[in-house]
Amino acid sequence: MMSKKNKDIEVRIEEVKKDIK
Repeated sequence: MMSKKNKDIEVRIEEVKKDIK
C-alpha cells in the first residue's frame, strides 16, 4: 500500500515539475 502511495506522489511531483516548466 505504501509503495503505491509513494508512486502516486512521485507521479504528482513529476506532473508539477512539468507544470512549473
